[in-house]
Amino acid sequence: AAEASIQPGSSWDFLFTPSFNEAGLIGGKALLVAGGNQIIRTEPDGGFTVLVSDQAADGASPFTGFDNSPVINDAGATGFIGTAAGQRGVWISDGTTTEQLAGEGEDGVGDIEFFGPEIDNAGRVVFRAFDAATGRRAIWLAQSGQPPIRLIGAGDLVATDLGPARIDSPSGIEFSGGVAINEAGEVAYIAVLTAPDNVNDVYGLGVFRQAFVVEKVFADGFESLP
Repeated sequence: AAEASIQPGSSWDFLFTPSFNEAGLIGGKALLVAGGNQIIRTEPDGGFTVLVSDQAADGASPFTGFDNSPVINDAGATGFIGTAAGQRGVWISDGTTTEQLAGEGEDGVGDIEFFGPEIDNAGRVVFRAFDAATGRRAIWLAQSGQPPIRLIGAGDLVATDLGPARIDSPSGIEFSGGVAINEAGEVAYIAVLTAPDNVNDVYGLGVFRQAFVVEKVFADGFESLP
């Protein structure tokens, strides 16, 4: 795939940061020369599939826009944040089926933050969004056929090498950057840590790899996380 400035005749004016999988498939967002944006998947032989387009590119599309940084798993399923019917949401598409996994204002999810999501080979997508119940930042997981669940968030206590600490910050910005998930269901994130009882006693940033045993949570009807 190439931009028109490099490959004359190309449909794309700008290619955003892509995601790459073990099968050599690349998923990403592309701005069309003719206007509008697409989420595309390119194949190792140079072919490509348009997974979804926005309304500027396809008048029949439900989407009015996409965030940057879609992600792709080894099966070719691509996760992205898109806006449809005035609602920003977390979506997944395999080129045949496109499904919304989470949406702002539903299932406790507040405003979705402008950080790219991450996906594993089971199609589980992790992302950053505010917790509507508290108005504070959190990390969420969404999966087809299940409501999204809050994994960890501002105000929660965590174990550290300095003893118990709270994910918190005097500035109100409690997480740094994106979030990741591996095939064991472990989620990695960076959080600002403070003393458990004093938000102004800041310990600094901590990098966490936390096992949430997501399958057990789903099977048990969304009971308490380990």
